[in-house]
Amino acid sequence: MEASGENTITNSTEKYSFLDQIGEPVPKSKLIGKRVCDIIFGTIFGIISLPVILIFGEL
Repeated sequence: MEASGENTITNSTEKYSFLDQIGEPVPKSKLIGKRVCDIIFGTIFGIISLPVILIFGEL
């Protein structure tokens, strides 16, 4: 019975071969730059969409 139990463990790990494709972690400098861009673009698009939200909020 133990041999069949070991077989199922190896079969289940073979299904998750995508874990081998994980690359290197992203450097913190790039994460900080991405966060700054997200804040800037989020603020810009928030300001642009504010009149549209107010118009539909009045209806």
